[in-house]
Amino acid sequence: MFSALSYLTFLDDEDIWSGSDADYEHCMEDLTDFVDGVPDTLTPEDITLPEVSADAESAALAELAIVRDVDALLAWSSTGRPIDAKEVAAALGLTVPASTFQMPADVPELAHAWTTAVSSGVVEISDAGAAPGPLAANVRAREADALRTVVAAHVTAQLSADDEIDVSASVADSFVAQAVLAAMTPDPPEGNLDENYDDLEGEDKRTAELVTAKLRAFIDQGLLVGGEVLLVPPELRHAVLDGVGRADIFGTVAAETSAED
Repeated sequence: MFSALSYLTFLDDEDIWSGSDADYEHCMEDLTDFVDGVPDTLTPEDITLPEVSADAESAALAELAIVRDVDALLAWSSTGRPIDAKEVAAALGLTVPASTFQMPADVPELAHAWTTAVSSGVVEISDAGAAPGPLAANVRAREADALRTVVAAHVTAQLSADDEIDVSASVADSFVAQAVLAAMTPDPPEGNLDENYDDLEGEDKRTAELVTAKLRAFIDQGLLVGGEVLLVPPELRHAVLDGVGRADIFGTVAAETSAED
């Protein structure tokens, strides 16, 4: 959280903030209020993982939709088909607006599954096309470490900034990351996702709605269990924790890499 505040300050000091002054003020106020209102901001190092057998972890991870999607992309990668959004949509069994002139990462409905498969090493791409990657055999064998890598990559993809950084969305992702971490502690966050935001306006309302939408998505994906409180199932915690820990929420890694180039 504090590094996020520092990054926003850096953008302002270097005159490279691309949004409006009003948007910047909203982001700073939201994040500052959040940090001030949480005495102990959680980090991945604060989480104690439960003891879970490799078989139990593997079975739970294999049930997730993202693993089934990566399985489908792995099977498709062995066919020698061209890499484009239309092909990937067909491989995933999705009917979405996608053409042979688009890359999978450019279609929102395909982007997370595609990024997960490639970044985890299950599928690799080259000028020759797609092929099974170095993690493919381990995923096929349902090894817990390999499935954990896949699910962690999926979490990371959903909490990392895009190339064109939307700072308001990144602020929302920082809230989500805190909620997910708290959902692995003895004091989990409340699961009230039906709150009405009609009293909010502008970026404040957008940020709140983005937080709720992302948490609902995590529940739909099976990464979180909703109810009176939010919980990450014990069998998934290692993977989810790894994913949150690697997330580039404010695009700072990408920015530092660009600066070095």
